[in-house]
Amino acid sequence: MQGQVLDLIGDLAKELGVGVLLITHDLGVVSDLADKAAVMYAGEIVESGRLVDVFHRPQHPYTEGLISAIPRNEVREGELPTIDGVVPPPWLWPEGCHFAPRCPYATDACRNGDVALRPSGASQARCVRADELDLVGVAGDHDPISLPIIDTGANHG
Repeated sequence: MQGQVLDLIGDLAKELGVGVLLITHDLGVVSDLADKAAVMYAGEIVESGRLVDVFHRPQHPYTEGLISAIPRNEVREGELPTIDGVVPPPWLWPEGCHFAPRCPYATDACRNGDVALRPSGASQARCVRADELDLVGVAGDHDPISLPIIDTGANHG
């Protein structure tokens, strides 16, 4: 059913010449449908850009964590990676980068003051260390439509 609804949305968008804003936690849907992506954490956009840039060259550690946890078609040993900790409730969001308490790369600079969304690589990221980190994305030079993510049932090829 999900695939049919997503196909219909895609067909209508093309027919009417309009854009579609999808809000989802399903990165498979994002890879099937989106040209651009914005990744949110604790009420803020932490990274945005063209889908291929965000997936292949993430600029924020949360994006890297999400990508590392994507189930892939190839066989893996052990459990999927996870991001340590939990998202705090809004009344407990920390000062600075909201992801800092869970971030393996966080420094004092990440925890102090506002962290603005700024250009980094081909994307925008809300990370004071974005330009110095070499984060891991989806490997290879795939077209964003054919990223190695488990099929969502949508057929957008």
